[in-house]
This record gives sequence, C-alpha cells and structure tokens, in this order.
Amino acid sequence: MDSGTTFNYLPTLAFEALVVMLEGLLMEKGLNYKTLNPDSESPDICWDLPTLGSTPADAWAAAAEAFPTLRLRFDGAALLLPAQRYLFADGGDRGGGRRRFCLGFFDNARAPS
Repeated sequence: MDSGTTFNYLPTLAFEALVVMLEGLLMEKGLNYKTLNPDSESPDICWDLPTLGSTPADAWAAAAEAFPTLRLRFDGAALLLPAQRYLFADGGDRGGGRRRFCLGFFDNARAPS
C-alpha cells in the first residue's frame, strides 16, 4: 500500500484473485465488468451500475449496496474497505440512471515504471 498515490497496486496473483472474486459476486447481481484501455499500462476495470437517483450521493449509495466490503489482511491485522474506498467514479450519469465505477486496484506487473 502506498499512501503517496491515489491507486493501489497488488501483486499479479492477488490482483487477479480480486478481479475474479468481484466478477463472480457482481455477475450474480447482473453486473458485468468492462476493461477500458486494455492496452495501457494500467487498464481500468469498471462496472456500469444502476443508481438509486441522480446525485453523486445516490450513486455511491448504490455502489455501497452492490459491492462488497473488502477485507485485506496484513500480518494478522485486517483493513476493511467499503466500496467508496476502493472504487472511483468515472464521469457522471451515463444515461438511463447508470454510473460507471472502476476498481482502484491495479496489477503491479503492469504498473508504470
């Protein structure tokens, strides 16, 4: 974890496990992810989420309802991350009451050097 950057970079195996876990949980809710800019060093993994209203607060409430709280373990200590701590909103309303949320974790193997 790097407190000097907006995003977090995980080792490849941990990143892939996180994406697979989220993909499985969210597919059960009818949400499929999209990879944006797949050829970049850090492609974005995003979901278009139906919101509960038109304001950013409504959108984040929908994200908190749809996405799980992550539990990261560090030598016996646990860090709990609700959706608003590991996602970022990509733009405003996407039409049809949807907003895009993207994962704030990236694969360290693809990190810019």
